Amino acid sequence: MIYTDRFGTASFWCDQLLTRTESRGLPVVQATVLAAKAEMLTRKGEFDEAATTARTTLTLPARARGERSWAFRSGVWSSR
Repeated sequence: MIYTDRFGTASFWCDQLLTRTESRGLPVVQATVLAAKAEMLTRKGEFDEAATTARTTLTLPARARGERSWAFRSGVWSSR
């Protein structure tokens, strides 16, 4: 929907998914949807809102964003 410029439909589904993921505690899905929404807003030329949405993604736990550095800081990976 984003790449076919169906922004109204894409925005509707992003908002629906975000509501559901927030209430169910699914930060990985939430981060993915927020990233898609930020990309859609960028394509629409709404750069300020896109930046705000992208920053919201950064407030989620590191694991939700695909970062693995949390493992090193928490001692999950130990040096040999």
